[in-house]
Amino acid sequence: MTMTSSNQNLILNAFIEAGVPITLWGEPGTAKSSIIESMGRALDRHTEVVLASIREPADFGGLPYITDEGVRLSPPAFARILGSQARSLLLLDEANLATMATEGAMMRVVLDRKAGDQYLGDGCSIVMACNPPECSAGGREVSMPFANRGGHLDWKPEADDWVAGMISGFPDVAAQRAPEDWEDGVPEMQSLIAAYIKHAPGALHALPKDGEPVRGWPSRRSWTNTARVLACAAAMGHGPTSALASDVAVALVGPGAALAFTTWLHTQDLVDPESALANPTTVALPTRGDRVLSFIGAVAARALAKGKRTHAERGARFAAAGVILGRLAAAGHADLVLPAATALTLGREGPTKDGQEGWPIPDAILKVFPLVKLAASK
Repeated sequence: MTMTSSNQNLILNAFIEAGVPITLWGEPGTAKSSIIESMGRALDRHTEVVLASIREPADFGGLPYITDEGVRLSPPAFARILGSQARSLLLLDEANLATMATEGAMMRVVLDRKAGDQYLGDGCSIVMACNPPECSAGGREVSMPFANRGGHLDWKPEADDWVAGMISGFPDVAAQRAPEDWEDGVPEMQSLIAAYIKHAPGALHALPKDGEPVRGWPSRRSWTNTARVLACAAAMGHGPTSALASDVAVALVGPGAALAFTTWLHTQDLVDPESALANPTTVALPTRGDRVLSFIGAVAARALAKGKRTHAERGARFAAAGVILGRLAAAGHADLVLPAATALTLGREGPTKDGQEGWPIPDAILKVFPLVKLAASK
């Protein structure tokens, strides 16, 4: 993908703050490692750099030792350090120069954020840097499973940035921390992607074709990661129909799948969930299946998001969402509404410590889904 250095930085920023791994692919000498370390400082993340090309499998999988409880795996020093930090960043440099055995050991680090028996922490993000195979002796394409662990970004910095840095110095890149409640938007993005997959089931999983460079490709994992990064980007001011969101999708599921998804997204003309919650009995409801699915997912997610609203205000939005879901179910979309109705019911709040009443399950939902109350009681 062709983009400016600032756009590349925005994508890298969004992935790091979302906690989704990303690989930067760029020619040697294009400051990949320096930019990643600079962004770590800008985002107040303790950064550890590990040169994957000189590491062995045990450096990621851990060295075995015997205890009274059995064999344990001693973690490497970088893992212990990262595990002690609230916000951190792991840079796996020259990742595609590692042996296949070492790459296999890195997979658990990248996917589960665990090295040996050490968890790197919820606040640890992982970035990899790779030189294209044609630019490095011994370099290669990464395996399909490894590539599917995160996103991929072609790194092509602009000459003007380097010229400015040479003249006036190279400051840390501009970066933005995501709001603390950014994950509240994940369910809404998941519903949006689920609606698209219902519309185009073949887009859920498609292995790269023989001979193609292995970068982002569509799978259950990469679509799930897409929802997370889109939610994080939206919380930082770049909504799902923005240019940044399109680039995020390309990085995770590849250009073909991303183009189809973003094209579908731009033609949806979705009902604003906030307007719907404000007018639950009169809002015009969608009728097409994929639009119904994305709409109700957004409504349920917004209704359950706490934000800065009071318990009573959230309760009113919860009740309004119940009315909307009940109307859609009565209109013949019960099968599409049931998952959102169940999620809404399970997410309702009970009585507060200061005596405010809990939220009852809306009658509009109980009339159509009598089993929802049973599910909520378990």
